[in-house]
Formats: sequence, structure tokens, C-alpha cells
Amino acid sequence: RALRSRDPVNRDSMFTALGCSNKYHLLYGFVENYLGNSTITKRDYSKLLQGLVQYNNDIGPVLEFMESSMVKLKSVSKKRLRWNQTMLKDLSQQVFTKQQLKQLKNMMAQSKGFTVADLAGMEQTVEHNSRWR
Repeated sequence: RALRSRDPVNRDSMFTALGCSNKYHLLYGFVENYLGNSTITKRDYSKLLQGLVQYNNDIGPVLEFMESSMVKLKSVSKKRLRWNQTMLKDLSQQVFTKQQLKQLKNMMAQSKGFTVADLAGMEQTVEHNSRWR
């Protein structure tokens, strides 16, 4: 499941490489993997969040950001996320609600690739966010 290419990533091949059944699956898988990348900068992360906010209407900005960022991702793994305080704080502003998380879990449980267990990191974050609010 590693994406090691430094060439621009074709959108269709990215779907295939990540084993995604739909754009929700692709988006979640990318977010999980991107946050697990230790070289992420706050500016990059803000850009990703902006893309997520726009995602409800159009996945285009997210896909464009993913394509431009893929060069930085040397591999894609299913390692458990190592959340730090900055990420948790930033994620308190993120777009997933508990209901949306449940929908994502259901979709991913019915598709190949990431499993429900892989969502533990995001679930903890959503619980953390609900306490923040």
C-alpha cells in the first residue's frame, strides 16, 4: 500500500492505489495518512483543513491539494496516529461531526481497504472535540 512515486499523481490511479470504493473513503484514508506524516507543517495542515471545509460542495480542492502534497508522502501506512497537542487543537475546528464519523465508519466497513479499527484515531479526536465545545 505504499505510494512511492514522485511523479504527479493521476486521480484515478490514486483511487486504485489506496483501495478506495468512493471519494469519502479516499478522503478519510488520505487525512489519516497525511496526519501520520511527521514532516507536516502547520501551513500545509491549514491548507488541508480549508480543502476539507470546501469538500461538502466540491472534492476538487482536496484532490488538488492531495496531488501537490503526494511528493512529500514517501509512503502510505496504516500506523496508528500519533496525535500531538497542536493537531488536536487544530482538529477541534475540523468538519467531521459524530454523525458524519458514524457514516464514514459504515461506508468504510462495507468497502475494502481501511477497516473500522483504523478509524480509532479520528474517533478519539471527535470525542476530544466534543469535550472542547
